[in-house]
Amino acid sequence: EDVAAFKELIRDDKEYTVRAQALEVVSELLDRRLLAAVREAAEKDADPRMRRRAMEVALRLAEASSVERALRDVKEEVERAKAENREFRERFSRWMVHAEPAPQRRHGQEEVPTLLVNAGPLKSFEVLTAQQGTPGREEVDPTPLISFVFPVFFGLMFGDLGHGAIVTAVSLLIRQRGTGSLRQWGNVFLVAGVSSMVFGVLFGEFFGFELYSFVPIPAVIEIMKTPFEAIPLPDITNIQLVMVISILVGIAHLITGLTLDVFQALRAHEMVEAVVGKIPTLTMYLSGVGYGLAFIGAGFSFNVLKPTPVPAPLLGIPNNILGGVSLAVLFPSMLVLFAGRALAIRLGRLSGEGFGEALANGGLEVFERISQFLSNTISYVRLAIMLLVHAVLLQTISYLSPITNPVLLPAWIMFNLLVLSFEALIVYIQDLRLHIYEFFTKFYRGTGTPFRKILPDRVGTDIKWL
Repeated sequence: EDVAAFKELIRDDKEYTVRAQALEVVSELLDRRLLAAVREAAEKDADPRMRRRAMEVALRLAEASSVERALRDVKEEVERAKAENREFRERFSRWMVHAEPAPQRRHGQEEVPTLLVNAGPLKSFEVLTAQQGTPGREEVDPTPLISFVFPVFFGLMFGDLGHGAIVTAVSLLIRQRGTGSLRQWGNVFLVAGVSSMVFGVLFGEFFGFELYSFVPIPAVIEIMKTPFEAIPLPDITNIQLVMVISILVGIAHLITGLTLDVFQALRAHEMVEAVVGKIPTLTMYLSGVGYGLAFIGAGFSFNVLKPTPVPAPLLGIPNNILGGVSLAVLFPSMLVLFAGRALAIRLGRLSGEGFGEALANGGLEVFERISQFLSNTISYVRLAIMLLVHAVLLQTISYLSPITNPVLLPAWIMFNLLVLSFEALIVYIQDLRLHIYEFFTKFYRGTGTPFRKILPDRVGTDIKWL
């Protein structure tokens, strides 16, 4: 490029001094020894045509010298690249290099794929997480939580030692014979089956019979009275206890989801969003639970500030104190949810709709949260209801007891298999529903892009004998 520029300057400029300076610069840039003689002739010759001819010759010599050096440099670079390539192949011949287009950007950040890393038995529960999608950039992977909560919910709704043993045996068979995702589902239901067996022992259930009739293990919570009575009935007191346990489990589940929502906002540095939305939602639910306990302690009265001789249930603290603290947290939380986002928009800390629209949406959000929290919490009663339905169905089948009449054994087996398959499917659906609609909606969106390996995972080994 320099040679071309100087050549253009020498050809068009009529001043000899400028042409001589340009030639001198060219000679300094390139090989001075090749140009020395020609430059001397150009300076001494009186004929302008001869000087122009000498300068053109000098440029050709300069270009030839430049091309020669460039070719020599390229040749050396090629040889060096070949040597590095040989070294690379010798060291990394067993590896493969793969390149993909740059990821798209979302909200100013690269949308990088997500690789879930869960070791051992936890990895199998990734199939449940995938039902809602892959975690995004700032989202928490809920798989470890699901691996514990899902089997507990399943066992609580399907608590029977006999049926749990059958689910475990079938899951073991699927795990041994299945490959890929089928093997993962086998692992999931293997843990769920073991959980059903544990809860079956706690409830004293064995194919609808009282477990204590076969082994000397008393039930911790007896759902049904002795099945050998003329008219077996559910134990109402224990059923109420299981319902209370179900509600408490649901409250803990929802609080965990709301807490994770706050954690994700803080990790994503969304401080304003956390202050005006996430944290008030969590404190509103916590104070709402406290107000509900105070409401029960006050004899189902809204006047929770009135002193009562009976302390608040479960917590054991004075009812009026619990009610006062709950109201002191509840109303500010509702106020922040109502006007916090609109105020942040007015101050320029958040972008979005206008001030009036944000204020109206805040009011709707408060009412929506109240109804949502009530429905979400009550929804966990299904844990106790499904347990009761399962126990009653098995209790009905126990009338076909092969213990008293061996002829009824085929019918007893057939009905047990029908109840097992039907109930197992329903319990799985209800368990998945509690996670997707009650738990995931509090913090998990699943909008990430799954990481794709170059080589597929090995799902099995086929051995061919020669």
